[in-house]
Amino acid sequence: MIKHFENFSLLADGNEKPLVLAANYPPVLVPSEIFDENNKKKYLSLYFDLSELSEVFCGEIAEYTAVFSLEKQDLFLAGRETRDYDVTHFLLFLYEKLHQDEALPENTLAVVANAGTADFWLQVGGKLMLLNRFTFQTDEDFLYMVLNIMVQYNIGFDDCQVYITDRASNAGAVALLRQYVPKVESVL
Repeated sequence: MIKHFENFSLLADGNEKPLVLAANYPPVLVPSEIFDENNKKKYLSLYFDLSELSEVFCGEIAEYTAVFSLEKQDLFLAGRETRDYDVTHFLLFLYEKLHQDEALPENTLAVVANAGTADFWLQVGGKLMLLNRFTFQTDEDFLYMVLNIMVQYNIGFDDCQVYITDRASNAGAVALLRQYVPKVESVL
């Protein structure tokens, strides 16, 4: 079961330690071979205006270390739901889960659809190529952004498996996408 909040989700199935999934903005990728634990806040501050009111976390994705943060207020709210939990980013969790459950097609796009934003990672030829966020206001904006990612990487709409996690009732956008991309699967 997943319980969604604005900047995070709480995944709890009763069997394992609950997992807080950050959904506030995408993680910053640093090649693992040059990653320095002491600089993790600095990596994030190059891209985001971080206050001292956040906690910084790391996770692994492909050959990168992904750095992300959650505000202490979000962690406080998560702590009110459950006292003992782990933290990761929604995109990292989705990457690991999809790679763990099955052999993914060479061209895979995973999207976490939020209210007005969508975070995604793209795998082309089995290699992680892109991790980012786009904003949208309409179902057509959502469709345009997803299709544009495929066009930019020369992927045919029928040659890409798309996995979508919808955190904010974007059913219309997902239904519209299915009219153009035959391989769309809802996950989580």
